[in-house]
Amino acid sequence: MTPERFRRLTEAYGAMPEHWPLAERAETKALLAQRDPAVLAALAEARSLDLVLSRHDAAPAASLDSLRQRAGSRASASDRTAPFRRHGRRARSDSTQSRRACWPFR
Repeated sequence: MTPERFRRLTEAYGAMPEHWPLAERAETKALLAQRDPAVLAALAEARSLDLVLSRHDAAPAASLDSLRQRAGSRASASDRTAPFRRHGRRARSDSTQSRRACWPFR
């Protein structure tokens, strides 16, 4: 395993070997045993990011659903199409339909 491959693994899976693919664990542990500065730097960077992410509190799903409902109830149909008007005219109906399909607050 190369130090670059090790960096990619830590960027994808974090610093904890338990999270790495089973097929990669033995090679990564052998590479760590060599104490390569680039490998140790990649591991330290992944640990610091893991620490920052572990301290972040995500909002409970229930509060996100409530927020979506409130935002959807406040927006009228005219509010939803207003950003897509150009020069005082409504956008073509086929493009309006595709935008409605993508609108997150249906």
